[in-house]
Amino acid sequence: MLIIDHRPRPPVGTFILLGLAGILYALMLANLVDIGSTDAAGRGLDRAFAALAGLLLWILLAILLIVGGVKGYMPVLAAMVAAILLPVSAVGAVAAAELYERQGGWPILVLAVLPPAFAFYALWARMPQLHKSFPPPSTSAVVGLAVVLVTAGSLAAKWHAERPDPARQARLAAEQRAQQEEEQRRVQQVRAREEAAFAQLGPDSSLADYLPYLRGDHAPAALVGIRLVKSRQADAIALLQQGRLGDLTELREFNVEPTTGLCRAYGKALAAAAAQASPHVRSDYLASATDLERQLPNIKWLMGVHCDLDEALALLETNLRAVADSPRMTGFADTLGKLRELK
Repeated sequence: MLIIDHRPRPPVGTFILLGLAGILYALMLANLVDIGSTDAAGRGLDRAFAALAGLLLWILLAILLIVGGVKGYMPVLAAMVAAILLPVSAVGAVAAAELYERQGGWPILVLAVLPPAFAFYALWARMPQLHKSFPPPSTSAVVGLAVVLVTAGSLAAKWHAERPDPARQARLAAEQRAQQEEEQRRVQQVRAREEAAFAQLGPDSSLADYLPYLRGDHAPAALVGIRLVKSRQADAIALLQQGRLGDLTELREFNVEPTTGLCRAYGKALAAAAAQASPHVRSDYLASATDLERQLPNIKWLMGVHCDLDEALALLETNLRAVADSPRMTGFADTLGKLRELK
């Protein structure tokens, strides 16, 4: 005897769409919450990702509502209202996002409530068996009223926030001036501390003490000071042995002697850095290769005084040719090859 199972099949497609909507929902909220905890560039990225996730989320919500109405059951009047409320709620969500970025606080609740409300209604429509527990008239009315209230509250708050308010504008201007003055004071304090610390340096200081000042207003004076440091030769060798090759791009200008010890330390440091310019060692191998291009003047100087850098240069040339993605990198590798030939 053939037994026919009349039980409704689970709406797998709807569940998949709900899962995707949940991921977009989480991404949107996460990026919005993160906006206030980063710099201007980070805020721009968070804002862009939140907007993209929100756009895709509302598109998925529209698809879910259509699927719910076609595959399941949705009252005709409710379907018409939903077709109006969904795009209007998107406008309310944008207004809430702008308010949240500006002032924080409650506007995030608008974005937290609207998508689940539409997702619930779409799932309810897709699964008519739920209509016994949640009757169509009352369910449609409650969900619709909730969406209307939340959206209207968001739009009203945005209108109120943008309404001309001389007192508020004066207060905001005063707060902005105070923030700018505080930032200027902070910068001046940092600069004063830096000036005081730099003024304490002298021939008895170490080469490492001067290095932080080679990338700023004190660069010329710092270079002069380095040339007078009594321990600069030993300090340079020690820094190379520590692998701080990137801090010594001006090594040739430090008034150090290309002794056997310095050549050996530089060769080992260069070989260690060259090994990093490989995809087998690190993911940012191209950045490592580009950074080493700044060492070319030092390499030419040391090769010119017959330092033995052949092993390090061979490794660097090989790795550069393996990862070269531009004529610039290839040219760097060619230059190293010519230096090795001229030794």
